[in-house]
Amino acid sequence: MASVVDSLVAPLSLINALIVAVTLSKREEVINNFNKLESIWDEYQVYETVIAIKNAYKKLSDKEKQVISMIFYAKEKEANQKNIAKKLGVSQPYVSKTIKKFKEYLKE
Repeated sequence: MASVVDSLVAPLSLINALIVAVTLSKREEVINNFNKLESIWDEYQVYETVIAIKNAYKKLSDKEKQVISMIFYAKEKEANQKNIAKKLGVSQPYVSKTIKKFKEYLKE
């Protein structure tokens, strides 16, 4: 896994390569380097999302973690609040509040 420094340096070197390629009018290099930058950006966004989810999940109680886990891993027809509440022995409003709480944690 790349270090934080590597993850910051790689895009900068690609940006420099883009500048050189544009200056020298090398269209194929520009497109290739732009695509690499786009890929790095996509990976960074996925990484940031995973970190946000992990941090939000850590803040939940054990029962709340069960609720959120069921939402992510339940089969589509079982993933509604009523079914989750029934399976966990909690109320549907509890499930709703837990989802809202998780979303708020994600925004932090």
